[in-house]
Amino acid sequence: MLTELQVKNAKPRKTSYMVRDDRGLYLRVDPSGRKYWILRYWENKKEHKLSLGSYPDISLKDARIKRDEIQTDRAKGKSPSLKSANIPQTFTDADLEWLKVRMKDKAPGYLKTIHYRLNKYILPALGAFPLRDITSGNILHICRRVEDTGRDETAKRVKTIIGQIYRFAIAAGWADSDPVA
Repeated sequence: MLTELQVKNAKPRKTSYMVRDDRGLYLRVDPSGRKYWILRYWENKKEHKLSLGSYPDISLKDARIKRDEIQTDRAKGKSPSLKSANIPQTFTDADLEWLKVRMKDKAPGYLKTIHYRLNKYILPALGAFPLRDITSGNILHICRRVEDTGRDETAKRVKTIIGQIYRFAIAAGWADSDPVA
């Protein structure tokens, strides 16, 4: 089992890695240094991963409490699936929540630009996909299509918007990783 000191001192590596705690609880450490609590469980012979939040926002003690609550619910037949947790199902759902929460105080001109890039480049390609099914290859394809039109700076900004939405989704526990990274 992990100690609070081990969690605090977990250092980033070139690739993400996971450190096991106990009974399915893991600490994922990303190359950026961000740390996330992940609960791994099996349902219908298939492995699932559920994000419990980021460290230090969620302490080791809190992560264990969440793990125990979820495992108790599972023992009672309640699945921690996306639908039962009322978590956004698609990229569009996460995008709408991100706009509502993170973009509410932005200038109208900036918002207009964000909406344009979302509606022109991002949502037609990613909107219907579940957050966890989108790969870095999907994002690269979008950016390359924009670059092919000679808009290199726009491609970078499209990538930035997607990354912001994913980081928001990770913090909210809706996604496990950022495919933009």
